[in-house]
Amino acid sequence: MRFVLNGDLLELKNLIISGKASIFDTAPDGWSLLHTSAYHSQFEVTRFLLQCGADEDVPEVKSRKPSHFAKFKALSYKASREQTHLAKAFSNHDDFREDFELSPILSSTLGEYASSDSERPSLQRIIWFATLLCVNSPNVEWYSCKIKYRDRSPLFLELIHIFEVGYKKQESPLKTFYILLEQPDSIQFWSPVLWAAFMGKEGQLKTLLDSGANPFYITPSGRNLYHHAAESGNNAVVQYVLRQGYHNPPGGMDINLADYWLETPLHLATAHSEDMITSYLQHGANPLAKQMDGELPLHYIARHNDGNRLNCLNASLAIFPPHSPAINAQNNIGWTPLFQVLDSPPCVGKLLQWGANPHVADEKGKNVLHHACELHYASSLSVLLDYVNEETVNAKDDEGNTPLFVAFENSSFECARIILRRCAVWDTRDGQGRSVIQLATDAGDDICLRLVLSIAGIHKGETIKLNRKGKTKVALF
Repeated sequence: MRFVLNGDLLELKNLIISGKASIFDTAPDGWSLLHTSAYHSQFEVTRFLLQCGADEDVPEVKSRKPSHFAKFKALSYKASREQTHLAKAFSNHDDFREDFELSPILSSTLGEYASSDSERPSLQRIIWFATLLCVNSPNVEWYSCKIKYRDRSPLFLELIHIFEVGYKKQESPLKTFYILLEQPDSIQFWSPVLWAAFMGKEGQLKTLLDSGANPFYITPSGRNLYHHAAESGNNAVVQYVLRQGYHNPPGGMDINLADYWLETPLHLATAHSEDMITSYLQHGANPLAKQMDGELPLHYIARHNDGNRLNCLNASLAIFPPHSPAINAQNNIGWTPLFQVLDSPPCVGKLLQWGANPHVADEKGKNVLHHACELHYASSLSVLLDYVNEETVNAKDDEGNTPLFVAFENSSFECARIILRRCAVWDTRDGQGRSVIQLATDAGDDICLRLVLSIAGIHKGETIKLNRKGKTKVALF
């Protein structure tokens, strides 16, 4: 599952060829490899699994198929061309409307129509027609009406049927209308308002709300309109929703509502843009709220994959004074926000300037230097070394490894060279009793070995010899 998550197709193929994995492997929650690859938009892995015959129709515990996850990504506001193409790679991609039992309102909101529907009426047109039926229900000749619209969009016939059934049950046409406006899909249980917000469709969201749709709907996973607006990544939608002031009256919409995962809207906003972060904070969002993994919104800075990350970090830090305890808040595995931005030297530098503590160790005894060396983040390591002391450079994790040892173990030679050139390296041994010079020799990098040998006293009690192949080896006395 890890290789699927990371999009490592070669390793996945090797596991399947060796028999250690199968394309039908499934997690306890019903997520197959195909579910995971589709959810994370791993294009090559998904195509490979489909070509190998992975089951497209098997649902997970919440009845969602792999194709549904691909479709969610394709419907999102920032969907890429590749995500749109990936959704269509599934042979059952046309089943989405039927699987989710979309109402005419939802169909037109999502732009999901039957393949036979050449008319494809807009949301405004559907609401107009529903309003017409609502007002005129007592006077409608239902059979004649269906004959009149039989060659039009199937959505019109569906609306006629819905109001006809309601009328014959003596239900209020107005009640039927509002049920339609708020009717969620049958799998995610998102209302049309929440779908419009998630997709970043400001115009459709405004149309629904102006028509009387309920903005206070909460999904079974505990998310409200503020969550979905933030999830969209569309700042215009966020600004529109916040301007409505739903959170202002007592008992109004909770801007700090924690969902099933204890994520607040600010957690989701932090993963998108600095303007969204600032807006939520200005309207009362709590920057100290922790989700189920113990992470503050500040931890979510790491979820950015673009050049906007530093701006979002600046916006998130603006509410905290330098050296605030929140800067060094640890999640459930002991990581502070600094641990999670090691792939971004500018963010590392900003956090350090704001008081991030580089000496903190996680639950495995590793500090940020260990992680930088393991992940080959040499540029960030260089920044970190300006803020650490000799003890942190030589600190051992729970396996007895210093950051330098970790660099050797992971062939992170650039990181090893930086430490050897800039730091006082102690003459110590790793958890297996190997010395610095042994690890440098085994690593096979001549520059690192020369740097180790240049350290006075580091190889006391050891001599360097050549083996039969002319390579260096260590003899212990």
